[in-house]
Amino acid sequence: DEKFIEILKIFLPSYKFEKSETPILIFKKTDLTSEHYNLNVTDKIEILYGDYLGARNAIATLAQLILANSIKKCEIYDYPRFKTRSFMMDLARGIGRKEEIREVIIRLAMLKYNQLHLHMSDSQGFAWQSVKHPNLVGPRGDQYSMQYFKGLHELCVTLGIEIVPELD
Repeated sequence: DEKFIEILKIFLPSYKFEKSETPILIFKKTDLTSEHYNLNVTDKIEILYGDYLGARNAIATLAQLILANSIKKCEIYDYPRFKTRSFMMDLARGIGRKEEIREVIIRLAMLKYNQLHLHMSDSQGFAWQSVKHPNLVGPRGDQYSMQYFKGLHELCVTLGIEIVPELD
């Protein structure tokens, strides 16, 4: 499926995806529960998944194998131990570089996190652009635009990460 190959390309941006002799086959399997997957590597790469996050997790494992240069014959059956795997970024106290935040999201997905908690405001700053209150700004007078957050949201949806915003 093309959306899953897109995720693999996000995980491995510098990897040269050439016509491979090893096909990647991806199948939904109804008896696998949420976030479960099987990854079988033989003369082909076969991914069986229960839901979108299961496929994302399998692709994350495949990307890790590619990065470690250790794609060998194997069979992996995996699922998360904890339902919620969350990471918090404090954007209210310090506006980070946009590309760094995108990279954190990609790494979270590769590590199979499923939630990103964004601390957006407190007494020290307001990280996002407000149309209603334009004088609210970040700690150095900067902020992220709504368009930037829409782009982050689209990336998170593609990578299976739920954004949990916090506004004090």
